[in-house]
Amino acid sequence: MEHSYEIVEHLRTLWTSVAPVSFEVGMSTRSRAWVFHRRVQIGAQFLTTGPAMDPDTVDRVEGVPERDRRRFAWSIAKGFAGRARSAGFAGIALMDLRFETAIGEAYDAWQDERIETSTRI
Repeated sequence: MEHSYEIVEHLRTLWTSVAPVSFEVGMSTRSRAWVFHRRVQIGAQFLTTGPAMDPDTVDRVEGVPERDRRRFAWSIAKGFAGRARSAGFAGIALMDLRFETAIGEAYDAWQDERIETSTRI
């Protein structure tokens, strides 16, 4: 684990010497506050986390009629993004989407105000 910190420190030092080339240094993080704070302190400019899974939400999806599940799932994702932003995150990444879904359906759903943000996550 220390190697990750050493790599970030090295990249941040390198970052100042390669101008005008610019890049950002990121790290993964976990749910423990001390890990998050340590990685910010060491110089991580962005952090990634694993997927957020909530068993209650999965059970709720199963109860939604199949024809309505995608719209329901988008409302859950939009609600999660809102909660993440209010907690200080810059945004969320939608993973494992087909290219067509990411540039089509995902974009459309994110912009569609008729898909209300689910506050029950």
